[in-house]
Amino acid sequence: MSESDQITNRSEIVFVYDVREANPNGDPLAENRPRIDEETGMCFVTDVRLKRTVRDYLKTYENQVILVADYEKDDGTIKMGKERAADLGVTPDSTDGAKTLTGQCIDVRLFGCALPLGEGSRSLQITGPVQFNYGRSVHEVEPVLVQGTAAFASRPDSLNRSFRTDYLVHYALFKFYGIVNENLAAITGLTKTDLALLMKGLWKGTERLQSRSKFGHFPRLLIRIEYKEKDFFIGQIDKLVQVTKKDPAQAGQAVRDVSEFNFSLDPLCSILMAHKDKIESIDLCVDRDVSIMGDSLDTLKNAFTVTELAW
Repeated sequence: MSESDQITNRSEIVFVYDVREANPNGDPLAENRPRIDEETGMCFVTDVRLKRTVRDYLKTYENQVILVADYEKDDGTIKMGKERAADLGVTPDSTDGAKTLTGQCIDVRLFGCALPLGEGSRSLQITGPVQFNYGRSVHEVEPVLVQGTAAFASRPDSLNRSFRTDYLVHYALFKFYGIVNENLAAITGLTKTDLALLMKGLWKGTERLQSRSKFGHFPRLLIRIEYKEKDFFIGQIDKLVQVTKKDPAQAGQAVRDVSEFNFSLDPLCSILMAHKDKIESIDLCVDRDVSIMGDSLDTLKNAFTVTELAW
C-alpha cells in the first residue's frame, strides 16, 4: 500500500435507497416477513443485509476476493467457515491469520470478520473499520401478504399447481448511517481504493439486486464526509439529511414513490459550514428523481472540495 493510498482521516456516510414491491430484508424467524418496528410502524433493514449487497457486487462485478459468501463444495453443499479459511491459507495453527485474510479479502479489510476455525479452536476476530447502523424507513410501512400460483404441483398425483405466498412492502424509503474509523483502517490495511469500491458497491450493488424478492431497489442519495483532523467527526449526520412529504396534508398517508418527498440538506450544510476548517472533502451522488430543496447543494460545491460520483 502506497502512502498516498492510506486512510488517515475519519469519514461518515449517509446512504438512502428505496424499495418498491419487494421484501427489503425478510426475518427468517417470522416467515420471512419484512422487519417492522411494532412501536413506530417503521420498517428496518439490518447492516448485515447492506454488507451482503456490497460483498455480492464486489465479488460478481469487481472480481474482488470475498471471505463471507456462499461457496459450494463439489457435492453442492455450502462450505463452513473453517473450510473457507483453509482455502485462503488460514488454519488453527496459523500464526498470523488476520494478516493473511486482510491481505486477500476486501470485505475483511472493510467490515472485519468473526471466523470459526474449527472445534476446539478460537475464532479469528477482526474488527472492521467500516460499520453501518440498521437502516430505517423515514415513514410508516405496512407489509402485505401476496398469494399466487407456484410453478409446480405440490404432489406427484396432483392435477393442479400449488400456491405460494410472499411478504413484501409496496414502498419504503430507507436511510443508513455509516462510519469509517481511520485507526481500525490502519490495522486491517483498508485503502482509499477499497473505500472507493465500497461507495460503488453501495450504489451499484443496490441497483443490481436482481433476485425475485429484492428486485425493485433503487439508490437515491449517497454522501461521504471526510474530515481533516484525526479522530474528529460530527456524528449521526444521517439525522441532518431530512426527508418530508411534499404535501403536508398527506403526511400520514401511504407513500408509493420517491417523487412524493422533499429532501433537505440545509441542516447538514449548516453544521458543515460551522466546521469548515475540519472538512477535507465530500463525495456525493444524487439520483435524478430526488428533489433537494433550496440551494444547499450549490453552497456545498462552492465551499468544499466536492466529488460528484458517477459510475
